Formats: sequence, C-alpha cells, structure tokens
Amino acid sequence: MKKHVIEDGCNPDIENKKELNKALPENVDEDALYETASILKALSDPTRIQILCSLRNNDLCVCEMMSLLEKPQSTLSHHLIILKNAGLIKPRKKGVWNYYTLIRPEIGKFLDNVLLEKF
Repeated sequence: MKKHVIEDGCNPDIENKKELNKALPENVDEDALYETASILKALSDPTRIQILCSLRNNDLCVCEMMSLLEKPQSTLSHHLIILKNAGLIKPRKKGVWNYYTLIRPEIGKFLDNVLLEKF
C-alpha cells in the first residue's frame, strides 16, 4: 500500500500551536462539549424544533401538542424523551397529565432568531 505524502504540508510547530490554541474557547471542559453536542443533536429534527417553539410561551401536555402539531402520540413521546435527555424540557405532573416546560428559554430565543432570519 502506497503511503500518501503531502509536499509542503502543514506541520505546526510549538509556537504556532500556542497561537492556534487561542482560537479555542477558554475553560471549556469535555463535559461541556458533550452537553453542547447533545443539545445540537436534539435541535437537529424539525419535529423537535416545532415542540420547542410551541413551548416558548406555554406549558403543554402531549394531547395539546398532538392537536397543535398534528403528530401521533408515539412520535411526540419519542421526541419529548430526546429533548428531556438533552436538558431542554422537563415534565410537570398536573393530575393525570404531564405538562412540558421549556427549561432553557434561551433556546426559544435562539430558535426565534434563526426562524425569523429564514422567513
């Protein structure tokens, strides 16, 4: 097997590496990177974005989301678990119903900004 050799390739020296490290945010640990990745994965589905947008101003139960988003209960439950595990929403028991609350309001504001730029 032939080894691929790059002529005039990139080979940062120690001084250059110190300069390159300035591009990374300071004091970001691996746990924070994984949490951010989890949030971004949770935001990668249109149904989950719809759920988060619907929770910006009101807590909703699954049956209300079913009516609003026109999705079956099983689909919404699947997406709600992902959003809950990402730390974006939490359920609140009220009688026999679970009402879902957006616990990261900055995500709602972020979505507003992104959606307003598109439409």
